[in-house]
Amino acid sequence: MHNTKRIFSLAAGSALIAILLSATSASAYTVSAPTTYGNISVYLIHGSSNDKVRLNTLDRALENGEARVTVSEAGVRVQNFSDTAVFVPFGTVLKGGVQDQVAGADMIVPPHSEPLDLPTFCVDPFRAQPRAGESEGLLVGIGTTMPSLTAKLIMLTSPASLDTGPNLRWLGVWWSLDAIKARLSSRFGHPLTPAKPASWTLTDSPNPSTQLRDRTGAWVNGLALDLDDASLAGAERPITAALAPLANSSPDIVGAAFVINGHWIGTQINSSHALFAMIWPSLLRGHVIESLVEEGKVQVPVPTASEIAATIDQPFEPAQGQAVSGIHRKRYEGPRYGRLLMLGRDDIAERRIAGFLNAYEPRQDQAAGGMTIFDRGSSMMTRIIAGGQVVQTTLLPKRDPAIAAADPAELILSMLTASQIDGRALPPLQETPYLTRRTVLDPMTGHNHDVWSVAAPAPDARRADGATTAQWSDDGRRLPLAGRREALFN
Repeated sequence: MHNTKRIFSLAAGSALIAILLSATSASAYTVSAPTTYGNISVYLIHGSSNDKVRLNTLDRALENGEARVTVSEAGVRVQNFSDTAVFVPFGTVLKGGVQDQVAGADMIVPPHSEPLDLPTFCVDPFRAQPRAGESEGLLVGIGTTMPSLTAKLIMLTSPASLDTGPNLRWLGVWWSLDAIKARLSSRFGHPLTPAKPASWTLTDSPNPSTQLRDRTGAWVNGLALDLDDASLAGAERPITAALAPLANSSPDIVGAAFVINGHWIGTQINSSHALFAMIWPSLLRGHVIESLVEEGKVQVPVPTASEIAATIDQPFEPAQGQAVSGIHRKRYEGPRYGRLLMLGRDDIAERRIAGFLNAYEPRQDQAAGGMTIFDRGSSMMTRIIAGGQVVQTTLLPKRDPAIAAADPAELILSMLTASQIDGRALPPLQETPYLTRRTVLDPMTGHNHDVWSVAAPAPDARRADGATTAQWSDDGRRLPLAGRREALFN
């Protein structure tokens, strides 16, 4: 089915708040009928372009030597050497260094900037050394965004308990990798393998091995290597060839909405056709890969263009715990733990950090454009503004909590969303929550399936050095989220 193209034509308070609200008016955009290939449908979004702010994309700037992403003990940083501001889209996958990374937020890097902290999530848990032939201190683009709605929602969702949240979010992203690998490997009949062999020294950290011990197979490759698989490239090729020309089919196209298996999974709208066209290749590839991950699931009728338009015009409110004026970027430095980049409301971050870190002092980083997160009830919305205009709006539907028990990443997402763990408030870091998996026979189908659940034991005994000791069960199936306090900063 994925080799057949089908086209369906269906019937169709502050200055910042004023900017945000004006961009959501019903007359701002029109949505075209979908173009469908296999299980993926693309709805083009038409509107007026505003080229007031000139931007380049990170992938293009890296390719042309106009920007650099470095990795060191100071963390992941991005520097712009050009005369044009560089836009880093949320979800951009980066390869190299000591671990592959994915950008955890939209960011605008000013021209001729200093190195600026780039919030990222690790998508390469079993590596802490450079691969042969790669630089230890550099990350490069691979031309795709994160191919997982669940992972994107995990990266954006901040629970009330900031003590536990960062660790849960990292682990949730790792478990989303397991889902990607398992489904694509099953589809192609073999484990994902990079076209060019890669070698490196496996990390000696016990955290990935314990936290991912029940993963599907014994995979150790990072996401960037998986996406270099030859079978995956072959499956992507015809879909991309059919859909890639859409972005330039009209000069008023400024965005696109994506539907997989009949379910809306996201929308992106940019300030201009030129910017959208630059972002389109990596945006499309991420969704094409996700369509292959989700292939074989039950399909429902695709939404109409008017139904997609309704998701754009839905009203919104600022998400709890997120600043309306943008995500604040502060760095906390201390003699024991080095550096921690906090994303969230400063007063909450400072109060939470004071509860479990000593000798930390906030230091304001160089100004960089950051995104704002909004909760719209059934969906999340992110926006980034530069020069008084909305550069990009991203809309992501929330997941159905009913599916959480069958997928560890979904289970972690539901915990982050509710700020609860089995009906209790998320525990502070000195407790060690864990996941358990059990196989259950479905009496209706006669098939076995895995059910994941979560529990939090009593607080662990504290060690003299301030770390915590993980508690283990006899059955060996439990997955500690944080065996040591340092795990939060790895």
